[in-house]
Amino acid sequence: MFFHKKKLDKMDSLYSKLVLLSRKKYLYIDFKIPDNLSSRIYIIFIYTSFILINLKGKSEKAKILSQDIFDSMFKQIEIHLREIGMGDVSINKKMKKLIKLFYNILLKCENFENIKETEIKVLFKELFYSNSEGLNAELSALIHHINKFKFFAINLSLNNIEDGDINFEN
Repeated sequence: MFFHKKKLDKMDSLYSKLVLLSRKKYLYIDFKIPDNLSSRIYIIFIYTSFILINLKGKSEKAKILSQDIFDSMFKQIEIHLREIGMGDVSINKKMKKLIKLFYNILLKCENFENIKETEIKVLFKELFYSNSEGLNAELSALIHHINKFKFFAINLSLNNIEDGDINFEN
């Protein structure tokens, strides 16, 4: 039981680090992303996707770590939704939608280099800019930022990921 708790603590630490990255002010100021819970969750999903892509197909330990990251992320999101007052039925519906959205984002991130920039722009507009017009410069800058994070994430070591040592600076 002690080792299981230690592993969960590490995953919660990793999730906390991703939350901190999703709260960086430049995301909301420079890229004009709406500063709300949904946007933060979407950013966490994008960042997590690139970390999971890094782990894909590496080793049994990496496979287990990927599942632990996924489980911890959705456990923490559920806890946060409960803290803001959502009930069981609402949470179940919301979690199903979020899991489906996460897999959609993960699939797009896996093919990020092969997807046309216009398709990436459509995805980011849907996620972040659905109520905004004329943010092409911010959208292009956001895509550049995500590319930088992708490069950073795919070069993280298994130990860095496991320890939550994710010190990304834009």
